[in-house]
Amino acid sequence: MLIDDLSHLVLAYIAAIENRRGQLSVEALNAYGQQPERIVYNEMYGGETGRGLLVTAQTSVNDEPWISDETFGHFFERLHWIEVKEETVHLTSLGKAMLEAADSANGEGGSAIEVLIDPSNQFAYAQVMNRIAQVGEALVVDPYLNAEAAIDLGQMESVRRVLTGNRNISKLLGRFGIIMRARPDFEIRYVDQKSLHDRYVISNAGSVTVLGSSLNSIAHRQGVITPLDKMGSKFISDAYEELWRHACSLREESRSTKTNSPATHLTG
Repeated sequence: MLIDDLSHLVLAYIAAIENRRGQLSVEALNAYGQQPERIVYNEMYGGETGRGLLVTAQTSVNDEPWISDETFGHFFERLHWIEVKEETVHLTSLGKAMLEAADSANGEGGSAIEVLIDPSNQFAYAQVMNRIAQVGEALVVDPYLNAEAAIDLGQMESVRRVLTGNRNISKLLGRFGIIMRARPDFEIRYVDQKSLHDRYVISNAGSVTVLGSSLNSIAHRQGVITPLDKMGSKFISDAYEELWRHACSLREESRSTKTNSPATHLTG
């Protein structure tokens, strides 16, 4: 095992904040690393619970659990996984490589599953978004994309294109102007809802990852993130590039709305 679960979680936390252009101080990093779970008061025992991640499975010769007193800020800097610039924490290329390796190692026993989407995990959405950001420039396909997820995707420089169904188009239109002002290179297109079934992240480099749950339902439904093999990736990539070419542009829809032209939805 290259990295323990808690260190993996803290690296993912740093990446999630960086991907959204947030600023993370060393103090905030250490606070999260010391106690990433919500502290809950246990009335039965008159004490606090919720420190399961902090006490690791590592044991001494007497089989007593021990905890390192080295802060994550010092630990990650010592290994050159992070650097601190202007009091803000940033992942180094080495840290990003370790996070990617740790994410890939989640599928044990040769399983193709990269990430398990557990709705009871409060960081599930951030982990999925982080995985999408790691793919590189990509087309994201989500038939049921909502406005909140669209804005989150629009904040990822690696995501240039999004393809969705026409069910939520009226709601997306209300927020699309916000994304367009910040990202003129970002585009959302839509097709008839019946034309889309699954959710994919299609890399410009050719790889395809299957999202087992729509972005707007990660907090409510179990799922997995699974990479396709080379043949499957090419098949899906070609099929969705064809759909993209014939899809309606939300950019044009937004312009039509501003000029009071009637909105036209794709019906076939």
